[in-house]
Amino acid sequence: MDKRLAGIYLVMREFGEFDMDGLPNRIILQKTIYLTQILGIDFRFRFNWYIHGPYSPDLTVCAFELNEDKDAQNEFKGLPIRVDVRKRIEILKEWIAAKPTDLDIPSWLELISSVHYVKHIHHTPNDVTQENIKDRLKESGKDGFSSQQIISAWSVLENVGLIRNRKLSPP
Repeated sequence: MDKRLAGIYLVMREFGEFDMDGLPNRIILQKTIYLTQILGIDFRFRFNWYIHGPYSPDLTVCAFELNEDKDAQNEFKGLPIRVDVRKRIEILKEWIAAKPTDLDIPSWLELISSVHYVKHIHHTPNDVTQENIKDRLKESGKDGFSSQQIISAWSVLENVGLIRNRKLSPP
């Protein structure tokens, strides 16, 4: 059994059925796996910046492989999720529940993951603040989100310690 495929299936099952049909479902998959990784469930996927924010070509390959392998999906259906993994998934479910009413789930997950990526991976963390995150997102090609939506995404990340603004003290 491929543990990584099983993990993808199990995590996505927690949010409904595993589904690769259509761009919204693929955005949900990419952002859900990115966010579960930053929450501490390491699938060992590396993400790059792309049109809809953080994107892993390797995850896409694995997900389409899993999509075609109905036998593997049937095998994975009976597997339990570890307690520590479930706790992290619950955090992500809380984030989805906190979604602004003017965004759909794919856009909300895209925004949260993009804010994290721009803050901590795409730029030097101390260069990105809540005050300039909208400009940094715009520079990175994400200018369709309102200031209030961005602040909401920043807040959910900050509330669980995934936004860090510590400045290094001089020695």
